[in-house]
Amino acid sequence: PTEGCATDSDTVNVVNLGLAKTNSATTVTAGGTTTYSLTVTNSGNTASSGTITVVDVLPTGMTIANGAVTLGGANAANWTCTAATNVITCTSATAIASGGSSVFSFPVTVSSTASGTLLNPAQVGGGGDPTNPNPPTSTTAGQCTATNTPNEGCAVDSDTVNVVNLGLTKSNGATTVTAGGTTTYTLTVTTSGNTASSGTISVVDV
Repeated sequence: PTEGCATDSDTVNVVNLGLAKTNSATTVTAGGTTTYSLTVTNSGNTASSGTITVVDVLPTGMTIANGAVTLGGANAANWTCTAATNVITCTSATAIASGGSSVFSFPVTVSSTASGTLLNPAQVGGGGDPTNPNPPTSTTAGQCTATNTPNEGCAVDSDTVNVVNLGLTKSNGATTVTAGGTTTYTLTVTTSGNTASSGTISVVDV
């Protein structure tokens, strides 16, 4: 509106990484395994750059062997993961395009003594994301309670542990037996767990 004005307009290129995590289930079985799939997304308007880091902190009740982790998923070849004391650190130097994603997965073991609900947190960082530039740590990832909460890049997966808990009672309905006679024992197998038993149940009476 004023003589002599001039303007210049520029679009800001921004990388915006996010993380989703799922095992495609709401329950896991004590003593079994489950496989988590992690999807790193870039909702920014430019490709990521540099190293992207994902840290996954397994909860008490889940374990993974120390060392290199065998990966699955569509983009497994772009990632390297190492486990130490049930903390999994994964890195990738492969750029994720604007609107793109990178998917990888790994299996973990559910402890035979696991029970209740297991909340598995993870966090992504780096890759040129200006608001989340640093690689996560086991501390920051372990704080995650929901998507981007309390830290940017957070993701969680929650599962109820299915547990079979067998018990046995035995009675002949009496407190005495007669020498030279017979008595009949009734054995009752129960489960106080939250899921049905499977496979063969064995009872040994000595």
